[in-house]
Amino acid sequence: MNHRTLGFLILILGALPTSCSILTSSSEGNTTSFEEQTEQEYLDFWEPDTQLHFSMTTPYDSLKAIQDAYFSGTDQADDEVYHMADLIVDMTTPTYTKHYVLDDVGIRMKGNTSRSDFMNEDGSFFDLIHYKVSFDEFAPGRKFLGMKKLDMKWNRNYDATQIKQLYSYKMFEAAGVIAPKSTISPFTLTTTSLPGGGSSTVELGLYQLIEAVDKTFIKRRFAANEEDGNLYKCTWGSYKGEWTGSDLLSSGAVTKSGSNYVRTPNGRIGIEVPDSGYYPNYKLKTNEDAPDYSDMATLIGVLNSTQDYSNSTVLGQIESLVDVDNFLRYEAVSYLLGDPDDTRNNYNNYYIYFTSNSRKAYFIPFDFDRCLGIVRFWNPTDDAMTSVTPFSNQAAGASSEQRNPLYKFLIINGGSSTYRQQYATYLADLVKGEWFTDAHFKAMYDTYEASYNGLETVTFKNRNDNLLYTSWVLNETGDGSGTVVNLSFTNFRSRKYATIFNALEASYPNLLD
Repeated sequence: MNHRTLGFLILILGALPTSCSILTSSSEGNTTSFEEQTEQEYLDFWEPDTQLHFSMTTPYDSLKAIQDAYFSGTDQADDEVYHMADLIVDMTTPTYTKHYVLDDVGIRMKGNTSRSDFMNEDGSFFDLIHYKVSFDEFAPGRKFLGMKKLDMKWNRNYDATQIKQLYSYKMFEAAGVIAPKSTISPFTLTTTSLPGGGSSTVELGLYQLIEAVDKTFIKRRFAANEEDGNLYKCTWGSYKGEWTGSDLLSSGAVTKSGSNYVRTPNGRIGIEVPDSGYYPNYKLKTNEDAPDYSDMATLIGVLNSTQDYSNSTVLGQIESLVDVDNFLRYEAVSYLLGDPDDTRNNYNNYYIYFTSNSRKAYFIPFDFDRCLGIVRFWNPTDDAMTSVTPFSNQAAGASSEQRNPLYKFLIINGGSSTYRQQYATYLADLVKGEWFTDAHFKAMYDTYEASYNGLETVTFKNRNDNLLYTSWVLNETGDGSGTVVNLSFTNFRSRKYATIFNALEASYPNLLD
């Protein structure tokens, strides 16, 4: 059976409504068999003691099309345009081995400020890019371990531990917050049909694999009667030519019609249309065929209906619109991680999901690649966010006073004292828990390092002859200032703990006892 035939069979099996089958092969001999993917395989895929290897083969023309879009400025307009590649995933757990062959997956460039040209005319590489992989783009209905898409990100901020971002997602999950799963894998890329003929293979080092936040993500995590709601991606967007963050302010987002709040037409809530230059802050990612923006419009309208942030009537409305417990846990972890580019600090990088039955809003994190002392290229507080207090009224990443009214109602002084104390309690629990200990971080570091040490190497340099990777180091030597060397987990943790201890002792004595 040839390679193309296998791909065709995968396509057919992937389209079956009751099956998520994929070609697997045993590690003994050359025998192959079709097996049903299990939920356990999905869970094992993300475990630190599971060893992965991603091998992608793609024609030169696919990569050239991705790069041409970047050069022409249409990479954003063609954001959902995927190009052909074949993918092999090898997975070895402590108890079994799987070999997944996925022909004709879709790939495209992913990111915003991280986008770059990466390839010379002859097909040789000089830079790395983030990829989004679509398993069903050219094989409708196919899923890989129940996923339609997967994000693959290189270590752009040179985290020498290799694991800080994935550790952050695992910390969210451990705290009971809905978050994407993540792990790392070596990534080998073979380019075929080069302009000069033949093919070439390069090692792209260790890539972070991050579960895409989409409809399938939602279906895994919510009951059947809650899974058909609206999912919004909340990032920086452009309104009337001015770029602004997702700060949940009403200007440009909602207007009032009678007693209801409605979306401002072509405003900051909508479905992105890059061809016309429409980039809303709150991008609807589900139910696009029959969009109903009333949930987001109502939330933003209520949050901006008063500047009395202790108003009990409005707090009651917020409780009916937001899963407040989820938000307080979400923000406690976010604060502890210290990413200046998050919801609170730069009005960026989060999702809001409104359940279809209760219509409650859940906050979902993504893009935590500047957490736990990572300061490479950007360090707005000059101390890796370690001196910012838990109740600060500043947006440190945006270098401004806090604009997001949800923080003013629930966390900052002047709002609800009950919810502020609940947030403080969650923060104290995190600080006292295993996830904020050197031993727990080191244990996960040691597990990954044992599997992948030496495989982080990228087999080419950038145009300035600089390495595109950093070797494994647990205790990075940065002092927290500057934008070159990251702060170690231990140093970040001790500084952050001191700030939290002082803040909690001043307002809530004995919480850390």
